[in-house]
Amino acid sequence: MFSKISLAKLAMLLTTLLLLSACGNSAKNNYPHTGDPDEEVMSGDLVDRASAVVGKTFYIVTETLYVRSSDEIVESNILGRLHKGDKVSVVNNSSSLAKEFVEVEIVASAEKIAVSDHYYVSYKYLESKPSGGANTSSRYIIIQNIATERLRVYERTCPDGSCLENKLVLEATIAAGEDDPERRTFLGSYYIREWKKFYQDQAGNYPSWYDPSLPKAYPPAKGSGISSWLSSSYLRAGQSSGMRGAFGWYTALMAPNPMSQWMHGTIGWGEESKGFINKTKGFFVNVFSDPRSHGCSRTDNQTIAFLRQILEVGTPVIKIYAKETNLYSEAALKELYPVKQRSWEYILTKNGVRIDGQKADADSVRALGVSSSEILEQGTYILDTYPNPVTYSGTGFFFGSSSNIYKVNEKNLHGVFFADAGVVCQYRHPESLKVAGKADELVPSYMVIHASSCDDYIRNGERNTSQSSGGSGPSRPISDTDSDWN
Repeated sequence: MFSKISLAKLAMLLTTLLLLSACGNSAKNNYPHTGDPDEEVMSGDLVDRASAVVGKTFYIVTETLYVRSSDEIVESNILGRLHKGDKVSVVNNSSSLAKEFVEVEIVASAEKIAVSDHYYVSYKYLESKPSGGANTSSRYIIIQNIATERLRVYERTCPDGSCLENKLVLEATIAAGEDDPERRTFLGSYYIREWKKFYQDQAGNYPSWYDPSLPKAYPPAKGSGISSWLSSSYLRAGQSSGMRGAFGWYTALMAPNPMSQWMHGTIGWGEESKGFINKTKGFFVNVFSDPRSHGCSRTDNQTIAFLRQILEVGTPVIKIYAKETNLYSEAALKELYPVKQRSWEYILTKNGVRIDGQKADADSVRALGVSSSEILEQGTYILDTYPNPVTYSGTGFFFGSSSNIYKVNEKNLHGVFFADAGVVCQYRHPESLKVAGKADELVPSYMVIHASSCDDYIRNGERNTSQSSGGSGPSRPISDTDSDWN
């Protein structure tokens, strides 16, 4: 009996270990200009080196671009990193320079670049006009509390920043980075750079489904066991390691400085995929390893499909590590959130492999007249729309839910996160955890309550408006017809 159980659990362990290795960015790579496989294949709008006109100002197109003191690729000449939107002026575009390098003068950047007589970058990552970044007036924001492995989407009450507090749209479980200093999820302020449907990594170790150039384009049938999803027969000929479909249905690529830590789905069909997330939190599998993720925020496929439906490029994604509670009393919450669950009908199609492909809202798909041969799955996703904070336990993860997966000492947990309003009070990141994203932003200002005491701010459900940035809280209850998700 034990042997059979052990084999099943070990199979799950192998699955999750493969999944966690699909995310993250190793310091040792072959991406000399950006340090990231996805960034390295990007390009600006310059067709050749001569297009980098001397004296003209250009903008960085990638989230990271190494600046060097000479026109050669060696580790010792890296002076620092420029980021998306930083400005440089070209001072030398001579064809005598090595490879695709141009010499530049740094016009504007928040980064501290080492002093040098010369600065060189690749012209391939320059563009003549700045491209988009975070949408500061976005209708929605995502807040991931890595401590509790909870993802919450909020509709901003006042996108213009005139008031605090936000309306919870969705609460879901994620699998965050493994509890290893090199594999933990980075905290910080990001935004969605782009969406990919059936994403695969640049190295091709985790190929996507529904690619006609690969064998067996379709995944195992519903109800199939772990061994079917791990089968090497789904991989390319000669590929001995990796896993098919590790990124699930949709993937949100982040910026800036994301360290290759994306937000994506997982293996399995819609409802079944939740099991692959939940099993990473089981007792047995954690005896051998911590199999949550390798830095990415992984959720089930129904959740990621819904997120793709409502979240556009530029949507802010905030990753914090905090104790959480509710701002309002239970009685007040019942008035603010009378509907605890909502449903969303979806139709997943195979249209758009590895691009920003077709969304999954059922009504929208039907309106386009998609043929039945293009439909992969139809179903109903039940959204959890009621705020349920995870109570602080003081211990690290071992089995079941946790509120402190990285075992941060309580004295190093600063401030509180109010899950029902999407705001923080006296928050700062724990010093022991790594931070990436925007270098000049802890969290957006519209998430911050300014109060001398967070406990005093909680008024049994009555909002203390004198301590906020102005305005009122959620102005009306959440109904089941509030949002247009098409």
